[in-house]
Amino acid sequence: MKNKDNSHRRYLTLVSWITGMGSLLFGYNTAVVNGALGFMAKPSQLNLSPFAQGVVSSGLTLGAAFGAVFGSPLSDKIGRKKLLIWLGTLFTVFALGCGFAPNTGFLIASRFILGLAVGAASAVVPVYLAEIAPASERGKMVSMNQFLIVFGQFLVFVVNAILGSLFGSNAGIWRVMVSLATIPGIVLWFGMYAMPESPRWYATKGKFGEVLQVLQKIRTKAQAEAEAKEIEKKAKIDLAAAEEQASFGCIIFRTDNVKFFCITVLLLFSPFLRQNKRDGPQRQSN
Repeated sequence: MKNKDNSHRRYLTLVSWITGMGSLLFGYNTAVVNGALGFMAKPSQLNLSPFAQGVVSSGLTLGAAFGAVFGSPLSDKIGRKKLLIWLGTLFTVFALGCGFAPNTGFLIASRFILGLAVGAASAVVPVYLAEIAPASERGKMVSMNQFLIVFGQFLVFVVNAILGSLFGSNAGIWRVMVSLATIPGIVLWFGMYAMPESPRWYATKGKFGEVLQVLQKIRTKAQAEAEAKEIEKKAKIDLAAAEEQASFGCIIFRTDNVKFFCITVLLLFSPFLRQNKRDGPQRQSN
């Protein structure tokens, strides 16, 4: 029995680390511009104006605002696992897109799409971890989401400092800084194929046989059967109540989500607004 418990615990640890790559990429991609922007702006590279620097910096966070709004209902529709696979693909492809960007417009577009992935990951990763974890481990597994966001930011600061110190004479080093995000992106992309779907998502679709199959991989037999019955009972209540709820589109545009989106956009554009404010006196003096 103890060996089985240890096996399930190790498997849950693997699930949390693979899924947590979405959180690590959240932190990495939001913070990487801190060290890369100075190199991007050099005349030998993209020769960014102050305005362009503001757009490059805020493009990802603007995309994240959209991704955060649409990520949750999309995961309800297609499943947590499938969405995380899609996000791993976006993180990988568009990190490379940023790294090989031939011009400013391509870089901004790539960072915006990365932002969509960042926002969606912020919505689906903690939900998936909470739904896959047993009650006794739920707090620890969900808190790992927050830890990996901050660790991703710390990691990219360290990576930027090392690369900037060793290869700062090469202005194109920023391309390496942004492209390194492909490594955890690939881990998330392919790793999620081996991860189970959320049993609670299966329950929302009435697939109660799959609920027990997933739980048997991550719980003991007795725990799996007891939890499957509990999930099925709650899901049937929720499915009955769902018939009276608003449509998919109404969920997206309900008042709370619209307020959240508007506030997020204002906050995320603040670096761009501050940049313009600093540049105003310079333009007047010229």
